[in-house]
Amino acid sequence: LATMIGLSMLSGMRLGEQRALTWGAIDFVTHSIAVTKSLRANNVLAKPKSEAGIRSIPISSALVKMLQETRKAAKFSGVADAVFANSLGNATDPGTITRHWIKLYDEAIATWPKGQPTPPRPRWHDLRHFCTSVWLESGMQPKAVQSFIGHETIDMTMRIYAHIFENAEMNG
Repeated sequence: LATMIGLSMLSGMRLGEQRALTWGAIDFVTHSIAVTKSLRANNVLAKPKSEAGIRSIPISSALVKMLQETRKAAKFSGVADAVFANSLGNATDPGTITRHWIKLYDEAIATWPKGQPTPPRPRWHDLRHFCTSVWLESGMQPKAVQSFIGHETIDMTMRIYAHIFENAEMNG
């Protein structure tokens, strides 16, 4: 799950896009991922959410290393194999991912200081928002962010993440 979380936080990929990701879609030389498909909850392979969802995402050296280590340890590591495969080589079920995500949250909260308000459990999709927010807050051009996360229009990106620009203006 650690690699999948890292991929979400550092690439902004949707869960279905991660489930459909094969080793052949990762370019370890150019440090990029080609997003061309998505795996729906009913295990139907489809195109991404929109035409803009077909894209190339740059990835960091740290994420490349994490993915290389995952591949070395994987039972299924051919170019057509799912990066996040179950024991049979099929894409990991979204319910399994959610159960592990909830368990991870519950373990973290178990040690939460008594008397302190408990943070709400984040949704898996919040990792995508984290990535996008970090990109925008670091000064990446909104048009590039739009392209990397696969939004159809810049208006959509700006509408969803307007609070980042408002906070920047308030903080000078």
